[in-house]
Amino acid sequence: MRSLLRRGQRGMVLIVSLLMLLVLALLTTTAFETNLVQIKMASNAQHKSDALQQAHALVDALVMQRRIFSNVLLPGQTVCAVADTSPACDVRRLGIPAGAMPLIGDSRFFMVRQSPAVQVMPVMAEGVASSTVHYGVAVFEVHAMYDGRAARRGQADVTQGVMVLAARAGL
Repeated sequence: MRSLLRRGQRGMVLIVSLLMLLVLALLTTTAFETNLVQIKMASNAQHKSDALQQAHALVDALVMQRRIFSNVLLPGQTVCAVADTSPACDVRRLGIPAGAMPLIGDSRFFMVRQSPAVQVMPVMAEGVASSTVHYGVAVFEVHAMYDGRAARRGQADVTQGVMVLAARAGL
């Protein structure tokens, strides 16, 4: 009798083990694909962060050059890089040190003088405000764009406002 039961179960062990192997293979494939998606998401976040850092570095390099914030510019005028061919540029004289330029990707930067020509100085503490009646501030917006999408490096735009001390006219 035992020999009759064993003959009927001979193929069943093979079928059960093949089904278990198939289920394990499907679970492994699903886990692998999920990990690949997570790696791509992390890579995209890193590239976006890198692009934002590149754009901030361009803005910082421009802001550190105090000479570019000139009262010669009229409110609303746009100052661009020397090589910029955009028709929106009124003046082309901005430059950035070679070390601040991104090695990979394209970048564009410009600066816009805001209206009015001289604005009221922000409120200051009374102890340091003795000469504020004679000065105002000229406001500039510094823009930088970094585009590294061709090299899969991300893209970012940064705008920073800058106030520069300016003497009030007519005093």
